Amino acid sequence: TINIGTLVIAKDIVVKIIPNIEKLTEAQKDIEAVVNVEQIITALKGTAGAAVTPTLKGVKNARAEYNKLSSNQKKLVMNLADLTSLESADKDAAAVEKKINAIKVSGKADFYKRFIEANNAYNALTDSIKNHVKNKERLHSLEPYATLVNDFILLDEKATDYTAKVAVLLGTLSSPDSVW
Repeated sequence: TINIGTLVIAKDIVVKIIPNIEKLTEAQKDIEAVVNVEQIITALKGTAGAAVTPTLKGVKNARAEYNKLSSNQKKLVMNLADLTSLESADKDAAAVEKKINAIKVSGKADFYKRFIEANNAYNALTDSIKNHVKNKERLHSLEPYATLVNDFILLDEKATDYTAKVAVLLGTLSSPDSVW
């Protein structure tokens, strides 16, 4: 039997009336599966104007659900570009996180170089992708120290104002307003 609304009709009668009922039923299942994946992706993106930062787990879950679809169902997903964009954002954010983690704090030029590389990579991201960078606070907290280290590195010992510049930098370090 097949239920159509409140009617219960024998399957052989329905097949005579609607010869492609199995195809229609299969198409309905396809549409339901596609709508489910589209809703998962839409939830990750949020509504227009809403600030949503999807988790990597959420993005991976959406990709896993998409991958479960048949090839024909995949062709029907209208917001696949949104999922791909989110995956790209996570990759870009992860690359910047790796650069930030590679910063070894020291008073040497290598520290400043790594800070600048990470900071430039972070600044090149769009605002929405910056929200994916989990260790951005570390980068921001290192900025005053990196600036100071660079100022010391750039000091010219032979310059006539060397002593005065060193005094200013040391004053910055010992200032009550100092961040360290």
